[in-house]
Amino acid sequence: MKISLEWLSEFLPGAPIEAEAAAEALTQGGLPVESIERRADNAILDVEVTSNRADCLSHRGIARELASLLGREFQDVTPKVVESRTPASEAISVAIEAPDLCPHYTARILRNLRVRPSPDRLVRRVETMGSEAKPVRAINNVVDVTNYVLFELGQPLHAFDLDKLEGGKIIVRRARAGETLVTLDERERALSPDMLVIADARRPVALAGVMGGRETEVTQKTRNILLESARFDPLSVRKTARALAMGSDSSYRFERGIDPALPVFAGLRAAELLLETAGGELLRDMVAAGAAEIPSKPLCLRFSKLDAVLGVALPPEKVVEVLGRLRLAPQVRGDRVDVTVPSDRLDLNIEAD
Repeated sequence: MKISLEWLSEFLPGAPIEAEAAAEALTQGGLPVESIERRADNAILDVEVTSNRADCLSHRGIARELASLLGREFQDVTPKVVESRTPASEAISVAIEAPDLCPHYTARILRNLRVRPSPDRLVRRVETMGSEAKPVRAINNVVDVTNYVLFELGQPLHAFDLDKLEGGKIIVRRARAGETLVTLDERERALSPDMLVIADARRPVALAGVMGGRETEVTQKTRNILLESARFDPLSVRKTARALAMGSDSSYRFERGIDPALPVFAGLRAAELLLETAGGELLRDMVAAGAAEIPSKPLCLRFSKLDAVLGVALPPEKVVEVLGRLRLAPQVRGDRVDVTVPSDRLDLNIEAD
């Protein structure tokens, strides 16, 4: 995964980090940096992210990891928006008919925006994430914002032209036998009942977690949009993407798991950027179905077990200091330390982790 050092600096206030220092820290921390590419006054790190570290598939995640590794301050983005008095529920309803495949779906409505080219800074950052083999092209401010937030926070998003959705409904359901969908790449896809789709009152309009549909895409004529931010079952997304041979940056992240707290946060961040780049108004509140289901994951680490697994004896105060940098809120209780796992650390589930 490509990581822009200039972009990272927004999360890591203070003295700039040299590319080589960042690469060495990440590599020693289990995220090997395969190459450093110099581009004018920026450096692009090619980071190998293992399949269990879904939390590191974004600039925010890599910045958190560097802050922990280097003992640096981490400064998060803080989305701020002004909402209109009209509630979003007047424009759309959301229902989930397959809760086993979609535990949480959120929609925000923006009206009277202008679809136009994105600002240079946004274009530069989005296109930096591409490569010769897999370029990322700036398209317009709406699509570019969804890509920007994906690379910034790790949450895939999708924008629908609200006026092309029929019946004022979003229904998250399994595809029905015989249904088809023309996806954004202009190919007609035959759907099967084991695939999860986003539908309006009449037909499928997107393949959940994989790709949107052509009929509801955002164009220069779009004035009103529905912004989707959701969480889909990893296995369902993987099966659909492989069956149709259409993997994407979105499916890559959904397949590895999404922080349950991220859809709401990322939707708000995208709304903020859309208001900045496209104008218009954000209707009050989001429309949602399902729940975030943010689990409480308390774990304990015995000092004796740690020493046995690592083969070295670490002072308890060092253990507590490291666990604190990892945002695990350590509390020493006799011969062990109790921790609380943040919602984004899907890889921490047992003592050995």
